[in-house]
Amino acid sequence: MERLESRSMLAADGNDTRSGAINLGSFDGAVSSVDRTGSVGTSGDVQDYYRFTLTRSNRLQVGLSGLSGNLNFELQNSSGARFGSVQDNSGTTSEYNAYALESGTYYLRIFKGSSSVFSNYALALDFGDDIRSTARSLGSFNGSTQSVTKTGHIGGNDNTDYFKFTLTNSNRAVIQLSGLSANLNLAIQDSTGVVLANRLTAGTASETVSGPFAPGTYYVRIYKGVSSASTNYTLKIAFGDDSRAAAHLLGTLSAGTTIRTGHVGGSDPADYYKFSISGSQKNAQIRLEGLSADLDIQLLNASGLVITSSTRDGSANEFINRNLGSGTYYLRVFRYTSSISSSYSLRIAIANFV
Repeated sequence: MERLESRSMLAADGNDTRSGAINLGSFDGAVSSVDRTGSVGTSGDVQDYYRFTLTRSNRLQVGLSGLSGNLNFELQNSSGARFGSVQDNSGTTSEYNAYALESGTYYLRIFKGSSSVFSNYALALDFGDDIRSTARSLGSFNGSTQSVTKTGHIGGNDNTDYFKFTLTNSNRAVIQLSGLSANLNLAIQDSTGVVLANRLTAGTASETVSGPFAPGTYYVRIYKGVSSASTNYTLKIAFGDDSRAAAHLLGTLSAGTTIRTGHVGGSDPADYYKFSISGSQKNAQIRLEGLSADLDIQLLNASGLVITSSTRDGSANEFINRNLGSGTYYLRVFRYTSSISSSYSLRIAIANFV
């Protein structure tokens, strides 16, 4: 990618205050980079300031390298309050940090690690979330019910936005892209970039992906449906399977066996599964196996009323054997006490009723 030409720093009475910060320019959501070189440590020159403005939310990576002495940096917001932590590696080690920033004006302060330091430096700022390696992190989530909402913009030279999230336990997620005034699409990728789902609804209609996800890191890619698209958007991801409304969807079960694995514990008190039986009555043999602590299971009807339960003590397998007519059913896997944590394997064997 093209970078701006480097230029020398101002003297000690130039950019060593926020009011004298060197202006790096204004940036939208597109990928762009800025390089600068300078020095800190001559008489009276204890720090250098830079400023830049974001017209859209964006991701920023800052690198400070080429050091012969200990220099540190920090990012400040428009009021001068520090954003994130100080980057203060010892000695001549390069400094690095990445930030997810909203629109606004920011200041970058480069300063001495000790009073006797003099050092040249190379400063690199890389903006953009158009590739997976610069995806904005949404955080790490366990199996509990949680949600995260982000807003953004795509248009002009900004063709794509990436977000990433990590699941420490298997979970259900509903990923929705809404608030569109132009055609954007939505894709979900695994940690290697393989596309797991791609939604290409035409026009300004919302895009939605839902389903169970195994533990791991996932990427959300939001991109133009047509080259002329320019629109704000809202991305919302709702995690959790602790209620019937957020149940894992198993579909319509016919003769055969369905297996799912999961985990209950900590802030995740229960998992729900939803399935249907169609046509003639079927026999369902449901087992909860592989337990390390006391988990129980309930079979519920479409209204949420308990049909039957299995509540054996300790880590013993749970078992339900029931003839089921046509309709919708739920399974609730839950812990016996609030301190319990266990993985499990859920096995549902369906046979035609004789």
